[in-house]
Order: sequence, then C-alpha cells, then structure tokens
Amino acid sequence: MSEKISEESVPVQELKTPAIVSVRRFLRSVMVVLLAFLCVFVGMLIYQLHTPIDKFAPISPTGKKPPVTAVLVPRHEEQSKVPVAPVTSEPNQEKVETEQTLPTDTVEQPVLNTMPALNSAPVSSEAVEHDLSSAIPTYQLPMLSLADALQLRDHLATGNGCLNDLQKIMKSQIPFPENRDALIDKLMPLCMMHHTFQELEKVFKSDKKQALLTYYRLNNPSWLAYVKAVGTMLVDIRRIHPVKQRAKDVISMAQNALILHDVSQTLTCIRKLPPEIQADFQDFTQLADAYLSAQQAAEELVLSFEKGE
Repeated sequence: MSEKISEESVPVQELKTPAIVSVRRFLRSVMVVLLAFLCVFVGMLIYQLHTPIDKFAPISPTGKKPPVTAVLVPRHEEQSKVPVAPVTSEPNQEKVETEQTLPTDTVEQPVLNTMPALNSAPVSSEAVEHDLSSAIPTYQLPMLSLADALQLRDHLATGNGCLNDLQKIMKSQIPFPENRDALIDKLMPLCMMHHTFQELEKVFKSDKKQALLTYYRLNNPSWLAYVKAVGTMLVDIRRIHPVKQRAKDVISMAQNALILHDVSQTLTCIRKLPPEIQADFQDFTQLADAYLSAQQAAEELVLSFEKGE
C-alpha cells in the first residue's frame, strides 16, 4: 500500500513556482529603448548641422524659390570702383580716362537750385487780410425763436431752472446782437440755480436771524436780548398779519411778500428798515436785485422781437 502511494506522488523537485521577472532585466530593457531613441535624436541633430541652410529655405506656395535680396553697395565704393576704359589713340578717350581717375571729392557737382524764384514785389496788408478772411470759414448762428424767449420769461417768473434757456441763447442770435453779452451776464447768476425762489427764501431766513439779533440788541437790555436771540435761533417767528410798524413787523411783511413770490415788494419792505438792520440783509438784497434784473432782461428780449420786425 505504501509503495502504491509513493508511485502516484509527484517528486518534490518537479514542482516549480512561476518565475518572477527580475527587476534588473526590466530596467535593462528600458535603458536599451531609451538609448535607441537617444541615438536617433543625436543622428538627426548631426544631419541638420551638416546640411546646408539653403535646403531649409521656405518655399512659396507657387513652388518658386523666394527672390534673392540684392546687397546694396555704398556710393563711395561704387565711385571708387569705376572701371577705366582702355587707352586708345583718340584724344577724347584720354580726357575721359583722366576724368574717371580723379578723386571722388572733385567729381561732385554743385546742386542746382530748382526752386522757383519768388516774386520780390511787396504784398499789401489788405490783400493778406482778404486771403485770411476767405480761408477761415465763418459759421452763422441760428436765430433765437420767440417761443424760446417766452419760455425763458415764464421760467424766471415761476422760479424754475432756466439753464437750458441760457444755453440756447449762447448758441443763437438775438434781434439785437449788441445786447447779447449783457443779457448772458444778467441771466448767468440766476440760471445756475435749480429753484430760484427756494434759494431766495433760504438766504432771507439766514439774514433775518442776524437782523432780529441786531433789533433785540438795540431795543432791549443785554440779558433780555440774549434770551430772545436764543428763541430766534431755534424757531422762525413770522407774523401773518402785522399791524404795527416795528422793525420785526416790517421783516414779517417782507417775508410774507417773498412767500407770494413778490420779490419787488420784499425789497421795498427791507428798505424801510433802519440802516443797522437793513445792512444785515445785504446778501438777500444782492440776490433779489440780480433776479429782478434778469427778469427785466427777459422781458426786453421778448419785446425786441416786435421791434426787430
């Protein structure tokens, strides 16, 4: 029984495990491949170095070689290399030979003046001015329409901004051009404001506080004037229907007229005040006078269309 088992069993030496590829063999094969590529690359470099550059010149789409650029030779070299004709028995030929052998400095010919001779006759100043005036183009400004003039007057009367109206006047002509600059000067301070009456009321209230302080100092003791001044700075006091003709009552009348957009009546009331109080309204007086002057200029502009016709 033991002999039978021993015959069927496989010898230990015949059992083999699968061979493992050596790392050295793999690296060796990789190095061989890299060396082969390196040899091919070096061979291509050597071939390009030994190949003439003309073979690598670009070829035009038509299949023709590109044109060869001509080499420019300096002028002094061309003159120094002028061929000398052979000597003959003719006398003229000897003269040509001597002229060609001369130095280049003596061969140069004087430059002829090809510019046309200028007329030496004097030119009058009138002719010059006429030529300049004809050369400069003249631009005629369009005439301002009557509708634009009426619109300017309405904007000033209602206290709205008149900047667009001023720009139209600056780009147009008016029936009497000599008054154009004066008209622009009068409209400029007012038309730069967005709301004329709001600006007038703002300046009036600022001057009114200073005017009331002056009034209290003139008619009350110092401590009482100080107390009333504090109340004036905090609250805007205005009498709607003043009866008396005191300074503060006249100031209320002027403010009521300004609220009704009657600037002329406002100035009339201010000019009734004592000189000390009237001086406190200097800023408002200047602005109100400018407004009335601009309004009068707009009215004269509208009337000028009728006079122009």
